[in-house]
Amino acid sequence: VLFRSNAVDFMLAQFTTQKDGLASGQSGMRAMLCGTYLTAAFFLLQMHDFSYVPGLSDMSFLYFISSTLVLLGNSSLLLKVTGTKSAAGISSQSLMLSAIGLTCRVSATSLFDGYLPADNTADYAVQFVDAASLLVVVYLLYLIHKTYVHTYEEDKDVMSIRSILAASLVCASFIHPDLNRCFFWDTIWAFSLNLEVLQTLPQLCMLAKVGGKVEKTTAHFVVNMFLACVLRVFFWIWAIPGCEDLSVEDALDKSFTEYMWDMTLGGYYILGAYFIQIIINLDFMYYFARAWCKGDSHVYLPKMTDEI
Repeated sequence: VLFRSNAVDFMLAQFTTQKDGLASGQSGMRAMLCGTYLTAAFFLLQMHDFSYVPGLSDMSFLYFISSTLVLLGNSSLLLKVTGTKSAAGISSQSLMLSAIGLTCRVSATSLFDGYLPADNTADYAVQFVDAASLLVVVYLLYLIHKTYVHTYEEDKDVMSIRSILAASLVCASFIHPDLNRCFFWDTIWAFSLNLEVLQTLPQLCMLAKVGGKVEKTTAHFVVNMFLACVLRVFFWIWAIPGCEDLSVEDALDKSFTEYMWDMTLGGYYILGAYFIQIIINLDFMYYFARAWCKGDSHVYLPKMTDEI
């Protein structure tokens, strides 16, 4: 933990100068963020098996890309906290949902392969990336509640996750796919999916309550989660027709509009969950896209005045 924090401090020092602390600090954060994305792109190129079955390799690899985007999103928060030495604007409740969801997902996918892609990344590469995301989230929680607890805006992180956890677990117990052929582990995976869908709600609620400008590193967390969700939608749209537990027979010979009516409850559940996640994040994505088109250095949100 100490080594990681010192490494970030060292890198920031290389990208910043003493002449203009604020401007150079922001420039250094942008440089490190770009470096993180370039590293992730190189990592993805190294992991992709171009010799695998054409088409199958590309579509199946979307799942691994989405897991990498989740890691990027959490890493951008880590960069923000360690770079500014402040946890302001970061929702601990959102990170708690992420930690619990990732723990359940890594546990399920490490023991069973029912929900894993068909390419070589299923051989523990996906689990490794998800586990790395979990470690980053746990470290972030440590920074928020220990190292930089004096900067944590607890009064603005007001969305309780107890009801989210209870509702997600009850829903997963009654509605879940059966790809692991085990009630308990299918429920655990579905529980992780439910938490994944709702994990950005406390963060979005906090950003709306604070209002004003949102730092790009914090915005990149939500954006990466949104892009990861979109890629998983494409992955499952491609994967469901070939899975007999999620669609009827001969679904591969049907068009998308035809097989959408022939999916099992498990298929509707998975796609429906990710579509809900997309809807949850659309409002923030609108403000992010507007800031990007204007060339603004921050994302500007309207302030929510009503109590939650």
